[in-house]
Amino acid sequence: MSALKAGWSTPVKPHAIEPVHKLKYRPQGKVLRDFHRDSSYMRALIGPLGSGKTQASIVEILHRIMSQPISKDGTRKSRWLCVRNTLPDLESTTIKDFKAITEGMGIGTWRNVSPVTCTIETVGTDGIPVNAEILFRSFDSGLDEKKARGMQLTGTWLNELKELNKSNVDMILSRVGRYPNRAECPDSWYGAIADSNCPDSDHWLGKFMQADK
Repeated sequence: MSALKAGWSTPVKPHAIEPVHKLKYRPQGKVLRDFHRDSSYMRALIGPLGSGKTQASIVEILHRIMSQPISKDGTRKSRWLCVRNTLPDLESTTIKDFKAITEGMGIGTWRNVSPVTCTIETVGTDGIPVNAEILFRSFDSGLDEKKARGMQLTGTWLNELKELNKSNVDMILSRVGRYPNRAECPDSWYGAIADSNCPDSDHWLGKFMQADK
């Protein structure tokens, strides 16, 4: 896959020409290409600053939203949680980068008061309605895991994974795969993606990476 391309169209009045919102994106190298090809439950991009991790993560979320299996009500529906460790970092990086891509495409309605939410209600180029909700939350200390309790999610993006508390990560991961429910969409994909700079060897993520070798 030399390039990942997706087409979006928005509902318009009858007899009007439907504008198609396209995102043209070229992954920076084999690692990112493999990341997009993989449908595993959990995938993490570990690399240096400027290696394209954030953009790849946002594109992957949008791709998953638009390619969700069709639910019994005839729509592609999903709900994502995008996570950063602190509110300032969430607002200045995660939300800012996500908003730049969606606004550049002309999709997404933003609720800009806390908690920030982006709603995508559109129609795919195949004519199937798409209904997605993307939630943005900060998880700083171990006490923040209560923010995830009760959430019903399709997927999550753990932005800068090494900065997150492991107990928060475990709680968040326990909430994916709950929307849409299996009776409504038995073939729904669900899972988690993450990105991070390389952790120290004694960090919980570093230990996990070593154990996984």
